Amino acid sequence: MGFPSDPDTGAMWAVLLVALGLPALLYAGIARFTGHGRKGGAVWRPLNDRLYLVCALLAVVGHAGGSVVVGSWGDLFGFMPTAFMGGCFSSALAYTCVGDQEGRALRPELLPLAPYALALGFFGRIAG
Repeated sequence: MGFPSDPDTGAMWAVLLVALGLPALLYAGIARFTGHGRKGGAVWRPLNDRLYLVCALLAVVGHAGGSVVVGSWGDLFGFMPTAFMGGCFSSALAYTCVGDQEGRALRPELLPLAPYALALGFFGRIAG
């Protein structure tokens, strides 16, 4: 099917997305484990952040879409890791760029994270 289903292209995009998300994940993780939040705010707690769940759900949708394009619908290997990566990286990016959650699920400046999570799921599925 060309570009969308090429495993090498999927792997390349997955690696690029992970490379973008990993520094934010490390920063947010250090803030979480040291107990010192970003700019004096709350520490990163991804499971209490509704954005984490939204992005994980979008990664699941991306994984399902990638399964359809590749033609291996029903192959669930890598399903949960991709969803976890999508939610975790997006939540870490949100925390790193904007700060603590402040109880809101979505904020206008965080909307670019939705396509990020979707692409992470999609290309993660192709690469897997």
